[in-house]
Amino acid sequence: MDREWQLGKTLAECNRYMLDNQIDCDVTFRVGETREVVMAHKYVLGSRSSVFYAMLYGPLAEKGDILITDMEPHTFQCLLRYIYTEDVTLSGDDVLAVMHAANKYAMVGLEDRCVNFLMQNLTAENICSVLESAHCFSKESVRSHCVEFIKDCPGAFESENFLSLCAECLRKVLLLDDLVMDEEEIFHRVMQWASVQCQNSNLEDNGPNRRSVLDNCLYCIRFPIMSMHFFNETVCKANVLSEKETEDVTRQMAELKICQTKFCVRKRRGTDQYSCKRFSYDRIDVKWGRKTGRIDFYVDIQILLTGLLLYGGHHTNTQSLSVYAALEDSDNDIVLTDVTKQVHVEPEKTIFNLKFPKSIRLEPDVRYSVFVQKDGWESHWGDAGMASVVTQDVNFYFLTTYKSEQTNRARGLIPGLLFTKGYTTDVDQESLGVKRKLEDVVQFSTC
Repeated sequence: MDREWQLGKTLAECNRYMLDNQIDCDVTFRVGETREVVMAHKYVLGSRSSVFYAMLYGPLAEKGDILITDMEPHTFQCLLRYIYTEDVTLSGDDVLAVMHAANKYAMVGLEDRCVNFLMQNLTAENICSVLESAHCFSKESVRSHCVEFIKDCPGAFESENFLSLCAECLRKVLLLDDLVMDEEEIFHRVMQWASVQCQNSNLEDNGPNRRSVLDNCLYCIRFPIMSMHFFNETVCKANVLSEKETEDVTRQMAELKICQTKFCVRKRRGTDQYSCKRFSYDRIDVKWGRKTGRIDFYVDIQILLTGLLLYGGHHTNTQSLSVYAALEDSDNDIVLTDVTKQVHVEPEKTIFNLKFPKSIRLEPDVRYSVFVQKDGWESHWGDAGMASVVTQDVNFYFLTTYKSEQTNRARGLIPGLLFTKGYTTDVDQESLGVKRKLEDVVQFSTC
């Protein structure tokens, strides 16, 4: 070791050097299941963390090697590195573990760094685990941000982490009045959540037990706005509602007079889905063998883009084929959302819907680009594309992309866009979905 290693180093660099080279360490930790040895300096730890100070200098100070069993060695090393240098390198794989360590040892600055990292890197795949962590650490601002993120992100319901939400977090999500999802889809996923909870509690997976683990979450599912067919064929057979609840919902659907229903009867405000079709003609007589397509566009008011219309196969058997689609900020060349899916292409179906995992809020007069790459089939295609289309009072303007793709405004394999207008703050009784028959007022309890 260089005798003058301190020369030219900052305080943080000196601390890091002593930690990395374990110079004059006076405390030893055994970390994780493997009991990996990690050495450090009492003075540094005690001066930076009140928890470490109590552990090392308090009246009940620990003697000898100290066991740290609730975190992995890598996580503990990240914590020490921050304590010594206020520097940390976070990744999606370890940020939640590091945030737990920061919370445990009262390192507020590190905890804030973790929160900021999470807020900038939310995805459909990790949003539920972040929401659950925010709940555990009582980070109300983070939890609120996560819930707001989920309302435009139906892909969150499809993630594996959704099934690990606690009942309180699930209820927070189900209370959202503007989820961009059909109530039938919500019901299916919530039933899967309930099945997992039954398994975790060693309960038989049946209707009454699902109802039990759902508790108040059940009353946040809006059964009265489902289709009568789905309710009769799926919900009733799931056996999670009582006979009285089933009768009330059925009468509500039929718009008969009832005194009260436990379930919210207003439609979620993000579920009115619309499509904008840009071609005058669908060419189903001639094959379109090209594999990619792109079109640029902009709108005149704010909307939520939920997916694309795509052409089906040309004289193919029903089969599962691969398609990739992306929405980009055309001017800044940034991918805003994308999806790769196996789709069933049916010969008799000219056009099918492809939903993005996250709905994207589009701003007026900003140029966007949608890109599609298909693999495995020759599709129908569109001709006589229009430069502008008005749908639901939204003006869509289509432009030929300046990127070299095998489609343009006039023709191609992207027939249109799927969108919702979101919601406004002024909501009348009719839009809330409260059904009335003559002068009879239907009373209902809020979710």
